[in-house]
Amino acid sequence: MGHPAIELMTLLVERYEQEHYPVPAADPPDVLRFLLEQSGLSQRDIASELGSESTVSLVLSGKRQLNRLHIERLSRRFNLSPAVFFGLSQSQSRVQPREYPSGQGASGYQG
Repeated sequence: MGHPAIELMTLLVERYEQEHYPVPAADPPDVLRFLLEQSGLSQRDIASELGSESTVSLVLSGKRQLNRLHIERLSRRFNLSPAVFFGLSQSQSRVQPREYPSGQGASGYQG
């Protein structure tokens, strides 16, 4: 286990960064396009990570989704967390907890 002061400092820095420099959610094609532009790479340069240039094209156009292997390879290539490639569609499609009237639980019991 690490030193408590270092662990606390790490948590505080992470919280500060999340509050002051939030990373906007983006769809995987936008993330990939941004990474290519920032790295000066072409579709051909990442064809090996996605299997072929045509797959890169399909992903960038939104006609094909990244699979687990693609995400793993791209994460390694760009030294990023795989989470950046999950995008908006997955986070927005999560099931939200059901709201019940005040004092009434899922069973309908009012306590």
